[in-house]
Amino acid sequence: MDLFKDIIERGESYYAANGRRKNGPDGKFSGAMIWDHALRVWKLAQWIGGESGISLTKAERPLAAAALFHDAGWIEQVSRGTCEPIEVFSRPADAELRRFSQQAASEQLRGVLSEGELGQACRWVAQLPPSRPADDAARILADADNLEEMGLVGLLRQVRCGLINGRCPDHLVEVWRRQQEYHYWEARIKTGFHLEASRRLALKRLERMGRFFDALDRELDGTDARELSGTPAALSSKPIGTGGV
Repeated sequence: MDLFKDIIERGESYYAANGRRKNGPDGKFSGAMIWDHALRVWKLAQWIGGESGISLTKAERPLAAAALFHDAGWIEQVSRGTCEPIEVFSRPADAELRRFSQQAASEQLRGVLSEGELGQACRWVAQLPPSRPADDAARILADADNLEEMGLVGLLRQVRCGLINGRCPDHLVEVWRRQQEYHYWEARIKTGFHLEASRRLALKRLERMGRFFDALDRELDGTDARELSGTPAALSSKPIGTGGV
């Protein structure tokens, strides 16, 4: 961990300070959510590299920097008013976000990384979607970031986006059903991941997503209650009282 201590300290300080200062018009933005995501991406990147047998000896520090700052651009977009705080992670990253992320990494890590390491980290950030990764480290980083859309962590994003757009839980289940019908996630795993280790983990996370939606669907239509009481008839779908959910 000492190998990365200075990078982690700079990242943690940046997200804490700028997440408060550059918090958008309504003042309701914190960088903590982005920092938590960045830490998970970095841990996943380390696992993917090790599981794939890819040597990262000379790339460990710049890869850590790229992982920890790859989404720092959200903070700048919120501060400029081009992105509302509630839109963070609820819309695809664009080239502008990647550019701001590289700028943040360059400013915060100058003197911590060598010029060569810093340039390498910025190149890997630039190769994240909507661009394409060109080497093993960039592919590792892209896969780690994509894994955040899978499993229960990915579901948290879906729920957050649904709440932002005023959607009921039934809508999430319906979207899931359509995705299953068209094999959306299987296609994403096949084409959106670059390394076999990443695909294996993505499939495991997809299984957990399926179990979650099965359970949610059973609760929404009252199947679990009917089974408990032994009542075969379906419960009324009419909302009780005035609650919309």
